[in-house]
Amino acid sequence: MRKEIPIAVSFLAGASIVLGFFLNVPFFKVTASRQLLNWAVIVAAFALALGAGNLTRIHVTNAAKRGKHWPYSIILLVCLYGYLGLGLWRGASDSIYQWWFNGALVPGNSTVFSLNGFFIISAAYRTWRLRNWRAALLVGTAILVVLGRVGIGQAMWPALGPISDWIMTYPNAAGMRGIMIGAALGTISLGLRIILGIERGHLGVES
Repeated sequence: MRKEIPIAVSFLAGASIVLGFFLNVPFFKVTASRQLLNWAVIVAAFALALGAGNLTRIHVTNAAKRGKHWPYSIILLVCLYGYLGLGLWRGASDSIYQWWFNGALVPGNSTVFSLNGFFIISAAYRTWRLRNWRAALLVGTAILVVLGRVGIGQAMWPALGPISDWIMTYPNAAGMRGIMIGAALGTISLGLRIILGIERGHLGVES
């Protein structure tokens, strides 16, 4: 009986949101779906607080025990709670708050993503082996796109820019849309399994 209650709650919540999108019934369209979405925001806020607490516990312990890279744990905690305190004190629209966001967080994110680009290229270099014509086509296309997106490639051959744009606009967009459609169908299938109580892994119960 205890296992059936969470399944019933999942069914009612999921079905109410789905019906709110497809039925012009005030209860489902306004009351049920919007109220549940508001509750989801509240649950997400508590999950964020739980994550911050767990992060604090891990890094406080690491700093106290002088564990591996413990100075970085102190830097993380100072930045986390310093920025949080600044936001609570001055507000998110404050110029100092925005300056720290645009001057520290945005460049930091750009740096991490640029490093990911080098890791991806390195992994692709090790993975792509010209075993057949399909692999050769993939490698050739990737080289054209990469060279067409940087200045040195267009300086070597000005046509690389338009060729790269064409590849990204047509073949790449078609492939991405196919992947997105497949992912959407998988998401719908998983959602229906959760709503109908077939998938119970999120409740700690084997399906």
